Amino acid sequence: SVTKEYVDVHIKKDGSIDIDYTIDFVNHADLDGVDIGLPSKYYDLGSARASITVGGASYPPSNIRASPYVEIGVAVEFGSNVRSLIENRPGGAPLTLYLHVNNPHMVYLNELKDGTVGIRFRPTWFDPAYQQGATGQLRSRIFFPPGFTNVSQAVWLQDRPWDNITFDNASGLVVATWTETNVESSSLQAGSHDVGAGLPTKYVDTYFKHDIWEALG
Repeated sequence: SVTKEYVDVHIKKDGSIDIDYTIDFVNHADLDGVDIGLPSKYYDLGSARASITVGGASYPPSNIRASPYVEIGVAVEFGSNVRSLIENRPGGAPLTLYLHVNNPHMVYLNELKDGTVGIRFRPTWFDPAYQQGATGQLRSRIFFPPGFTNVSQAVWLQDRPWDNITFDNASGLVVATWTETNVESSSLQAGSHDVGAGLPTKYVDTYFKHDIWEALG
């Protein structure tokens, strides 16, 4: 079961995004790892790093590799030390997974508002055949690039306005936040919880355009 899924997305000036997941699970069976879906085939596997927290102690994964199950995504594999702590425990065993990865080729020209670019992002989900119940809390945050400070210039994904947008003192960046509770996996998969943000083109050095060849790919 998933009690909490937090994802932070940083828009980078080079047209990529940094993705940071923090996911709280309760394991009820034999769990040898977690597969996380990513937005596009351009993700940088070499940038991926992860850790698993159990009982207040942090452990490295045994491996991070391209997922054998998710078409576009990574598998974070657990070592025998983690598995011995979380498997077959009465009532389930809580654990937290942290994953960081960079995904290039993500900032696109916004065709709905001239002079702006943006991203669209779908948080990862888990097949209902494997996850018990809904995700208790889903929080998605998008951090704007350095130098962007005028929130009146920011635009959200069509029909998906953020809950709030503010200047984050800790990072020195503008951040938009969406928070939802009791989110069904099927709803995530369908795109009902997609998030996105746009801003003037001058705040990024690289962006892309959708074309017929990319659509066919």
